[in-house]
Amino acid sequence: MIKKIIYIILLVSVSLFTFCTNNEDTDKKNVNESQEPKGFVKQSGANSKCVFDKEVYNLGSMVQGEIVKYTITFKNTGEDLLIITSATASCGCTVPKWTKEPIPKGGEGQLEITFDSSGRYGKQSKSVKLITNSTERVVEVNFVAEVTAPKQ
Repeated sequence: MIKKIIYIILLVSVSLFTFCTNNEDTDKKNVNESQEPKGFVKQSGANSKCVFDKEVYNLGSMVQGEIVKYTITFKNTGEDLLIITSATASCGCTVPKWTKEPIPKGGEGQLEITFDSSGRYGKQSKSVKLITNSTERVVEVNFVAEVTAPKQ
């Protein structure tokens, strides 16, 4: 009989411990959600859209060894905030910089491309891929340049 009572007390204790632990996790989650900064809006980005006005940008003609900076403006034509999380170039000769802040519906952002023509010659075709929170996770921007030999 004593063994049954101890068994029941042990079972009730474990049940109460489990119940209390689950409630603490829920309470912590609620506190964390309520501590988000004012104005914070959770956005999935499912309805954001990054749109460029051209398919291919022409950086023009340059002498081999020149470094050219070119700024491209893009627009968020979607309904949600557009966030660009990263940008990668197709080649080490190109360095992208982009708008880091979330871009609201109808807002514009910029992509600055720095192209180093050292060691290049002739028609160059390069690209930069933007990783976004939109339905099109990867948006590619293409550009061309004509690199001529230095005059001697």
